[in-house]
Parts: sequence; structure tokens; C-alpha cells
Amino acid sequence: MAAADQVEQRYRLLFERHWRRVFAYALRRSPNRAAADDVVADVFLTAWRRIGDIPDDYELAWLLAVARKVLANASRGDARRDRLLARLHQAAPSGQAAEVEAAADDDEAAEQVRAALGRLREADAEILQLATWERLPHAQIAVVLECTVNAVAIRLHRARQRLSEELAKESGTTGHNEPTSPTHSFPDNTP
Repeated sequence: MAAADQVEQRYRLLFERHWRRVFAYALRRSPNRAAADDVVADVFLTAWRRIGDIPDDYELAWLLAVARKVLANASRGDARRDRLLARLHQAAPSGQAAEVEAAADDDEAAEQVRAALGRLREADAEILQLATWERLPHAQIAVVLECTVNAVAIRLHRARQRLSEELAKESGTTGHNEPTSPTHSFPDNTP
């Protein structure tokens, strides 16, 4: 098999194995499906260009690290756009500004968790999402976050504590003796 064919075959396998998980990762962090599609396209374009750099044992983690950077770049671009829109809004005649629609989640428990995640530091929310939503083991989270496995364990433990505190604030409970609802628990993905 020619080298070009081997590269194409590896890329196809990589895409088939991981595109759903990369899309799910992007969708949970994007404002809509179209934005998530753009993130996935950028991730797999990067994967095509850097196919030789992708470690065999950490393909998904590598792809999610790229997705994280693509999302960060998009976020910075969105912030620049929002600042421009704010300046345009101030200069526009009254009554001509577009209204912003807020999406509501029907599942109250999921909304409580999302709200609590939203109040956490970005780093805490990200590590919880990688462990829970993406179900990555500590070693792969370490690749995504570019830190050690030990640092992942410590950060994840602290993030879980902070999330529990936020959920307790929202539900009005105090103290540490009340059991946590299964909806709010985050499994330990220790390898």
C-alpha cells in the first residue's frame, strides 16, 4: 500500500472512530449545531494536516485538545464580535437593536447542573465535562488539559467539591450530610 493510501486509511479510521464523540464535545460547548459542525470540521482538518502527530493511544484526547483550542479561538472571536455589536447598538437609533432569545432546558435537574457548572470557574467546568460528558480517563484528560495525571486527579476532586457546593446553594441545602441526587453525581474515571 502506498504511503498516501496509508495516510488516507488512518484518517478514515480516525474519523469513523471518533467523529461522534468530537461532535458531542463540540455540541455541548457550542451555541448551536451549526457552530458545533464548524468546530468538528476544523478539528478534522487539523487532524488531516497533522495525521503523523496524532498518538495512537490518545487519538480521542488529541482530537479533543484540538477541539478545545478551536472553541477557545471561536470564543475570542465571538467576544470581539459582541464588543463590536455593542458599539453598533449604542450608535444605532433606539428600537432597532435585535432581541436575543434564550434557550430553556425542559429538564429541571439538568438545568440546575448546567447553572451550577456555569457558576464554576471555566477550568473546573471543563474538567468535570471531560470526566463526565466525554468519559475520559485521567490520563486522557491530562493530554487534553496539558497537565499531569496527578494534577487531573487533584483538580477533578476540587471541581467536584465546588460543584456540590454550588448545587447545595441552589437547592437551599446546607451542610455536607445530605445525600446528593444521582443526577448530580459525577463518576470517577480513574484508570
